[in-house]
Amino acid sequence: MSFIVGFVLGSMSGVAAEYYQSTYATPKHYNNNIVKNIKDLKNDFVDLAHQSKDAMSTVTDIKNDVVNYTKDIQPDVSELKKSVSELQGNIEKMQNLNK
Repeated sequence: MSFIVGFVLGSMSGVAAEYYQSTYATPKHYNNNIVKNIKDLKNDFVDLAHQSKDAMSTVTDIKNDVVNYTKDIQPDVSELKKSVSELQGNIEKMQNLNK
């Protein structure tokens, strides 16, 4: 969830920076373009809404992939645990032989 919030805040600050630059970084004789700047800002917010939906679906897909991966490796993990316990048993047997 924090990724989505950070993504939205970062996108909004990018839009605000773009708006600021388009408004204040232009020469004074272009001040009549404020209506165009507002329309551009509105379009940027619409694009941001679409991009945030895409980001949320991507995060959901990543979460599902992690869950599926966890389920897929469970048999391998159980085999690894068996192998480790068998190895520990063999080590104990070897230590007992040396005594």
